[in-house]
Amino acid sequence: MILHVIDALNRGGAERVLVDLVTALLPLANEAMGACTTRAPGELSGELPAAVRHFSITRQERWDFRALRHFRRLVRAEQVTLVHVHSRSTLAFVAAALAGRPGRPRIVMHDHFGRLALEPHASRAYRWIVGRYVDHYITVSEELHQWAMTRLGLPPSRCTMINNGVPMARFQRLHTHRGNRHGTKLRALFVANLRPEKNHLALVRAIAMSPVLRRTLHVQLVGSGAAGVHGEEVAALIQRLGVRDNIALHGASDRVDELLAAADFGIVASRSEAGPVVAIEYMAAGLPYVSTPVGNIFATARAHECCIVSEGRRAEDLSAALERMCALSDTERTGMGARARVLVAERFSVEQQASTVASLYTALRHGAAA
Repeated sequence: MILHVIDALNRGGAERVLVDLVTALLPLANEAMGACTTRAPGELSGELPAAVRHFSITRQERWDFRALRHFRRLVRAEQVTLVHVHSRSTLAFVAAALAGRPGRPRIVMHDHFGRLALEPHASRAYRWIVGRYVDHYITVSEELHQWAMTRLGLPPSRCTMINNGVPMARFQRLHTHRGNRHGTKLRALFVANLRPEKNHLALVRAIAMSPVLRRTLHVQLVGSGAAGVHGEEVAALIQRLGVRDNIALHGASDRVDELLAAADFGIVASRSEAGPVVAIEYMAAGLPYVSTPVGNIFATARAHECCIVSEGRRAEDLSAALERMCALSDTERTGMGARARVLVAERFSVEQQASTVASLYTALRHGAAA
């Protein structure tokens, strides 16, 4: 069995990648596929295909010895030959569980870390774990790839950059209903859990400082965390700056596809990203988007005229980029969205991602990628 492991399958980028990737790998892999959540199942666990066995360990703390033993027994009982890890915290758990085990399975680390611009250092412990236990390191952006080779000391033979991807079939079924608003505001969507690095505060200020945006734009903020400290800070700023008619805190949603279908464009306002899945989802849904210059998607999307990129991450930069998007006609935005769909099909489909990962599995099985 090939076992994909993550803390929990809550709604988020790395979690969505795991579900979509393991689904796309099913017809390509020569072994059974499994998914293991080490802390809690999470909402997305229900989207795993029936052919993918789901194991939940529910560890209570970082070094939960009961959970470590449980994972060790699981790997042995299911004859796991390869463990594909999707978060840094999960990697420490997996390494501890398998330490000293004779004939342990190969370990692939899939690094989705999106705060590299804010936290560029690699701890001594993380470097040791990767060097000792990880057979191959996957990154989702060129920036992360360079970081892994320079900060972790990995040779190119042990590190591969693979673009994130989405299943196009999911978005081809969307029934869009954009345009013809008869004077109502443009509808934008920012799908991101409410955390400081997602830069919601700058987005609120960007809209508040622009009379044009106050008059022409309504943004839905979709993601978990509205009840947390940062979410409360965002809500308070919306109230204080008087933009409640322009910004709605939607909270987490299992109807994101419907919201994408109704939006005129998407937003990525983040201060730091790696390979933002949401940007690919916007494009797959036929949405142009406004982005700060973060992650590995925006440069390609801008080159294909699918997005408008702000000069920087400040509120002033975002405001100017949003005004440019709002100044376009419906026809121009529709054209950008059509180009975006083509780009995703060519460069960012989960089928392409899965094909590369399956080839890596084969190379590891024969000892050529370690």
